[in-house]
Amino acid sequence: MDDSVFFGMSWVPELPADLSKYISTPMTVRGHDQAEYSCYLPKADADDQGVDGSKDDKKPKPKTLLAKLKDKCLRRLDVYWAYELCVDQHVRQYHEDVAVTTKGEKEKDVTEHFLGRSRKILTERGEEADTLDSSNSAGPPASPTFQYEGKETTYYTETYVGGDICDLTGNPRTTEVRYICDKGALHAMGSMQETTTCNYQVVVHTSLLCSHPDFALESAVAHEIACVPKGHADAKPKALLELEAVRAAELQDIRAREQEEAAVQQLQKEKRAAKQAATAGGSSSTFKPSSSSSSSSSSGGGGSGSKSISLAEVAQKKGQLQKQFIQMLKGKHCFNGGTGWWQVEYCYGDYVAQVHRNDDGTKDVVKLGAWDGPYQKKMHKAASKTASIKGSKASSATQYMKNGDFCADSKANRKIKVKLVCASAATGAKDGTVTLDLVETKTCEYTLKVLSPMVCPLLINVRSTDGTIDLAQPPELSDVEKEALAEKEAQHGAALKAQQEAARMQMRKQAQLREDERERKSNQKAKAKGGDASTKGLQGSVTDSQKTVHTKPNLVAAKRTLHKFLKGKHCFMGGQGWWQFEFCYKKHVRQIHRNDDGTKVVVKLGEWSAEYHEKKRSRTTSSTAKFATAHFDLGDFCDASNSPRKTEVKMICSTKLTGSQVSLSLTEPKTCEYVLKVESLMFCELLGNLGPDGLFDVTEL
Repeated sequence: MDDSVFFGMSWVPELPADLSKYISTPMTVRGHDQAEYSCYLPKADADDQGVDGSKDDKKPKPKTLLAKLKDKCLRRLDVYWAYELCVDQHVRQYHEDVAVTTKGEKEKDVTEHFLGRSRKILTERGEEADTLDSSNSAGPPASPTFQYEGKETTYYTETYVGGDICDLTGNPRTTEVRYICDKGALHAMGSMQETTTCNYQVVVHTSLLCSHPDFALESAVAHEIACVPKGHADAKPKALLELEAVRAAELQDIRAREQEEAAVQQLQKEKRAAKQAATAGGSSSTFKPSSSSSSSSSSGGGGSGSKSISLAEVAQKKGQLQKQFIQMLKGKHCFNGGTGWWQVEYCYGDYVAQVHRNDDGTKDVVKLGAWDGPYQKKMHKAASKTASIKGSKASSATQYMKNGDFCADSKANRKIKVKLVCASAATGAKDGTVTLDLVETKTCEYTLKVLSPMVCPLLINVRSTDGTIDLAQPPELSDVEKEALAEKEAQHGAALKAQQEAARMQMRKQAQLREDERERKSNQKAKAKGGDASTKGLQGSVTDSQKTVHTKPNLVAAKRTLHKFLKGKHCFMGGQGWWQFEFCYKKHVRQIHRNDDGTKVVVKLGEWSAEYHEKKRSRTTSSTAKFATAHFDLGDFCDASNSPRKTEVKMICSTKLTGSQVSLSLTEPKTCEYVLKVESLMFCELLGNLGPDGLFDVTEL
């Protein structure tokens, strides 16, 4: 009897009805409390293994069972390479190219590597095969196990040695072939991987091994041991009952923890889903807290709902991830990926390599390509000629690299094409993630795909000259960032409107106070002077006459003001709201707010540039022109438009105003692009004779 036979104990109140299944003499078992039990052991079944293990001699040898595979070849196709296992012969990696000659005949060009050969083949070739695994011999096979597809699987192994020399290690390639039982498969190569440099492992699925008991593990049957209490003993030992109670409590705790962890995971899953939906431009109502949700969170109520995620927070996080990605492209870090023996290392604008890090800290490196500017330009130009749709928005940016490590198969240096691909949220890609996908398209020629949502905003900055990304230019704003920006501008506009309204109310209040004060002083003055009605009438006439004199335009003063304005010694100010506007002729346009503490906030809306004005202006030569236009640019930088502010100033002849009166009004037809209307009677005479720049001719003053 061995450990392949399982037993279970049952505690019964009386002897089993059929004692023929048990050994007649029971075994006495005593517990810690001295309670005794008579335990009856089951008889061994005819199918169970004997104690002497004589049945081992009757087991078929795996090598014998696999004899039907002798000289048969199994094949597995991959993206570029194909793999071939010819049992008891060799393991081969190969690629076939078919070319058509000028005569119309097809020719095959085969690139191949032998990854290992059997002992028989090596012996026939007169080569030594001492390193061949002993499992190839006819001796008793070992039955090791390994983790395969999530299960502990028994396998039979053979090793093929003496393959082609590896250019990295200088040693012959070797391959271990592992055969496993698979009742549903005839014979097939299940997997092929490189476990260490130039050492490989092949897993073969076959039904031939399933008749062997070591490989076909059936569910074990537990043989019952029946235990009956003696005397006044309990049905079960007390210690066993206590142990079962402890285990039941532990199991209950485990289940409670599992439920708690499941609840936490579900909450995290919902949060991740909310973030992904926001990033993908989902319903904004999910992320903008309503008045009820915001009030409950501010009051500290213990609600069970998860915290709302604002649109601004999602946009900010997305922007931070984008900046990190750009820093990596600028050479701060390299991208690394891959889960097998080889990992891919990609340094933008520098090189691509396959890297394996050894346990001793060293690493094996195969360079697949290095950056070369002229080569990039040449390959991009050639690829542009074959582009199917001109002018369409690109979904990827391509880099071409050459001068990798020398490849003996192609007798040339390795080269690689790197495609930075926009992986949108619709494909399931998450912000901040980067996936590297490397394939060998031809012998020692590779294509690396770098897939990430972070690539998408950069594609508008791909240079048409060489196909590289201009990292100095800002990336395109995503939909969620645009929405967050619009929300911010709306909030800013509402706050500005409230400030302006408050300022207007304050001005009305002050004006009313001044009016009340004037009326009070006037009443006091009239009361102090007294006098009869005729005198009052005479005084009224004099006052009206004086008012008429003072309301006549002072033309001399107006011309003096205009002269100083056009010479740049005087600026016009206007505006009654929170902001006031300052226009200095051929100097600048500014927006100013003066605080109560004497400080002021200044936003420059434009700076004078004769070159920019000449470029933008529409020349007006008619003597009946009603206004002259000046163009200003290079104002303070505007985050919303991602460019400097600019202003168009219209100096308008207005007969509604008198003397040196000036009216200023500002509008914003486009984001951070303004139109300032400056109206005055002083401009009327000058509009009939504009200078070459379309503005007032100062020499005519």
